[in-house]
Amino acid sequence: MPDQMKQYYFNLKKGFEGEVKFDLLTKELQCECFIFNDLMLSINNTAICQPQLKIPHSL
Repeated sequence: MPDQMKQYYFNLKKGFEGEVKFDLLTKELQCECFIFNDLMLSINNTAICQPQLKIPHSL
C-alpha cells in the first residue's frame, strides 16, 4: 500500500477512535440537553464539520 494511502487510512482510523471516545464521555453527561452528533454546517458556502453540538433544553 502506498504511503499516502497508509496515512489516509491512519487519519480515518484515528478520527473514528476519537469520535468513539468522545461519544463515551458525552453519554456520562448529567445535564438536560439535546446532543446532535456529526453535523455538517455551512457558512458562506463553506462546509464546516461539527462533531457535536450540545443545546440546553431550556432554549
